[in-house]
Amino acid sequence: MVRITRRRFVGLHLFLAGALSAPAGRRTLHFLADPEAARKRFRAAAAALRPKRNPAVAWRRTEHGLLLERGTSGPALRTNRTGAWIWERCTGEWTVAALAAGLSAAFGADQETCLADLLEHLHRLRGLGLVSMESAA
Repeated sequence: MVRITRRRFVGLHLFLAGALSAPAGRRTLHFLADPEAARKRFRAAAAALRPKRNPAVAWRRTEHGLLLERGTSGPALRTNRTGAWIWERCTGEWTVAALAAGLSAAFGADQETCLADLLEHLHRLRGLGLVSMESAA
């Protein structure tokens, strides 16, 4: 059984706040009752979302990845090649599940690990206002 930490659960909860219809208290109770089932539900809900870049963010390729320039809203950010691969596909056309499968194929990593790391990365990008998460419907 894979254990999910409270920090990771809270991160997923915040990440998916707009994507799920159940009240936050109910999700918390499900998490406490069966953390493995909660993890699967959250991953399934997140997998259907489509990340989309903020069009106000200027970006360019560098030798080692990307440089994201947020203008006056903060300092420029650098990504590695994996981050560049993800950013270039945050067009609103790829679902999180498709991105995870593509990451797995492109970089030779386990798809479940790719999904977990991708969710964490997208959560950070969303928190910085660099991407938005749209429903697949």
